[in-house]
Amino acid sequence: MSLKLLSHHSTAPGIKQLPGYPRLKPAYILKINIGNILKVGTGTLTTADGYDHPIEGKIVYGADWLLNEPDGEHAIPNLKLLIETDDGAVLSSEYTGVGVFSKPVLDMWAGDPDTKTFPFGISSTYHTFQSGDPKYKHLQYKTFVGNGRFVVNENPRTITVESRISEVIPSNDLD
Repeated sequence: MSLKLLSHHSTAPGIKQLPGYPRLKPAYILKINIGNILKVGTGTLTTADGYDHPIEGKIVYGADWLLNEPDGEHAIPNLKLLIETDDGAVLSSEYTGVGVFSKPVLDMWAGDPDTKTFPFGISSTYHTFQSGDPKYKHLQYKTFVGNGRFVVNENPRTITVESRISEVIPSNDLD
């Protein structure tokens, strides 16, 4: 069975920007190193090149309540994270969405030594950030979406969930 992605449109070139629809502005890169079942290991949150709300931080706590769908082809992540920024603030972050499970993904979870890094399109997610720190409080008023993949690392062999997160920029068109 071949690798399935969420949408065949994820590889479509030149998707048009239509009036009234939001745009996406690349914002952050979240990397979560998988630990034991239901426990997130380590990880980082870094700022995408050119994004005007910089964050550099490390995951200090995280857990995932992954729901495997009865169809055997989809899963719903439900992650809760605490991220300590390089300036000492703490962010609470959550994300959910939908991911695909196909034979290559299941083989990866089973420890197949031939598994390699997956392309983006394994998951589509919705992210939130909250903080009591005034420097980061504005993040809770923004909408963020993500596109995910699994990165297979060697020596030692570990799995990292990588999400490229974009801020949704509302349209100001009248139509």
